[in-house]
Amino acid sequence: MKTSRLLLASIAMSAGTLLLAENPQKETRESISQNMVGYLHSEVNLADSQKVILAKKAGIYADKLLQARAMEDREASYDFMRAATEDYQAAMDSVLTTGQKELKEKKHRERIDKIIKDANSKK
Repeated sequence: MKTSRLLLASIAMSAGTLLLAENPQKETRESISQNMVGYLHSEVNLADSQKVILAKKAGIYADKLLQARAMEDREASYDFMRAATEDYQAAMDSVLTTGQKELKEKKHRERIDKIIKDANSKK
């Protein structure tokens, strides 16, 4: 479970970077949190009340992400982001239903399996 969370944290940080890499000038707290909640909604069909709660938590995460990106000490920024990601993961865990958590985990495993399959096919 811990490995799964760390892998999720890594993917979340990468996804946040990739979502806005094409238009970094548009990277704001709002755009990051909207993308995070929108992506999760597309995965597990969030209720409106869940979107509101997660938007607040994603905003906090976005603030920390932007702060970490501004840090000169990259090693310190990784630890900072790991903690922020764990906080956001805990928020998701407290808001999502059991069915939504299972669906999120299933889709996560499918993405990982596809990445591994694609990497192995390139060897």
